[in-house]
Amino acid sequence: MTQALVAPLGELPDEEAVRAFGERVLKLERGHRTRVLLDSNRETLEGLLWSLLEKVRGKEGLRAAQVSGTRTRGYDFPVASVLVAAGVHAERSVFVLHYERTPTNWLGKPVDLTRWIRRELHAFPEAEEELEVLRRRLYGRYPGLEHALKASEERPLFVGAVPRGQVVFLFNPAEEVTHALVGKALFPIRYTEEPYPPKTAEGAPEKVLAKLLRRGTSLGVLPRGAVLALLRGEGDVEEAERVWRLARLGRL
Repeated sequence: MTQALVAPLGELPDEEAVRAFGERVLKLERGHRTRVLLDSNRETLEGLLWSLLEKVRGKEGLRAAQVSGTRTRGYDFPVASVLVAAGVHAERSVFVLHYERTPTNWLGKPVDLTRWIRRELHAFPEAEEELEVLRRRLYGRYPGLEHALKASEERPLFVGAVPRGQVVFLFNPAEEVTHALVGKALFPIRYTEEPYPPKTAEGAPEKVLAKLLRRGTSLGVLPRGAVLALLRGEGDVEEAERVWRLARLGRL
């Protein structure tokens, strides 16, 4: 069960709308005995909803959070109730609430639905509008991005960026850093493991990011020192753009 709620930027949704969603969750919860949300009590369930909405509240960007039913009297059960919320904030605040019964792993931990709900935001027109505003704001902050996308066959959806020197790491709604922008050159990042989240791109040492760029993008043709210089804000942007153009020609 999923619902989108709209509020003025930075504010929480209408109380009646949240209460109505909670009533529908409560009705579904009463059909289950194990791993439910706070024993299906109306007051505590509403409190849980407001607490979850507060976690994803903001004035710009995208946030997601999840809460699940706890074990009942020491007995684990392979399915648990899960409540997940996402908030996307640009010109308005749009909250998407989702409830379901989901499988647990061998440790009794339910599936993490926060990445799923981030990816599904485009299915809600209200949320999609805010995502588009976030995209346009990135174009304003990084003029080279729009130019690079016009010259690219890809049309990825970016909702945020992490600048490191001359390199801008761009991430999608699922909080996966998928591309690096240098000047007017957009480099897709190929990962050998899970994609970096924005906090990793923001906090990782320069040598770690240089290794990622050299192994995962066509910037690998440059010396390590040249890539490190870009990350320190001292590099040759035009040289990186030449590498990008040559890489594109090599794919034709």
